[in-house]
Amino acid sequence: FYENAVQPPGTQSEDFNRLGATLSLNYQLTKHWVFNLYYGVIGKNSTVDSDSYIQNRFGLNATYNF
Repeated sequence: FYENAVQPPGTQSEDFNRLGATLSLNYQLTKHWVFNLYYGVIGKNSTVDSDSYIQNRFGLNATYNF
């Protein structure tokens, strides 16, 4: 995804861009068990230096279907 926004003037006006993506892999172990491994990254570039960041997310989901 991509997002561009401008926060209205207040204490500090901000213009920022965010870009993110997620990669997901599914594995069906048995008829009932499915595992999902994912990685996501989001980067934010802001005119306010302290609000710029890069966020990394990792996760593992296990699902049991009855």
